[in-house]
Amino acid sequence: MSLYEIFLIVVRWIHASATIAWVGGSLFYLLVLRPATKDTYPAAWRQISGPVGRAFSEVAQVSILVLIITGVILMLDRLAGNIASNTYMAFLGVKIILSIWAFFIVLTLRSSRRRIVDSGNTQALISQGVNTDGLFNHLKLSARVAMMQLKGPNLLAVLGLIIVLLSDALKVIAEQVLH
Repeated sequence: MSLYEIFLIVVRWIHASATIAWVGGSLFYLLVLRPATKDTYPAAWRQISGPVGRAFSEVAQVSILVLIITGVILMLDRLAGNIASNTYMAFLGVKIILSIWAFFIVLTLRSSRRRIVDSGNTQALISQGVNTDGLFNHLKLSARVAMMQLKGPNLLAVLGLIIVLLSDALKVIAEQVLH
């Protein structure tokens, strides 16, 4: 094994670790911490949500820096290996665009500290919008509620999962080209 191959293994490990910290942390926040405290202990949630959000934002920002550096190294290594098929480049382009979008969300959340729509506001919107005007209005309302939920941390977690999926697809595409 060459020194370059060892270097790439370390870079991949660092890249994967930063991904786990960012995406895993986002999922833990959304699926465990927020639901367990916000509904059960609203007063405690108000006290911890700010400090927890700021602390995780710092983890996310370090992860972003690491992901950018290691991602560029890994991308250049792959592209130098003559695997740049049209399919590979299309998937890579989508991954880069979604990554930039996710990085922008992290930076925006940290700088603005805006509040995300909570379930109470969503329920209020539902109760206001459900009327006798039929299925079309109900579908419009459902779309508005879904879009309200896909902001900030929720959107960040979804984007992170899609980016991980695209990474796996890129690996499969690269392996097909090499064989």
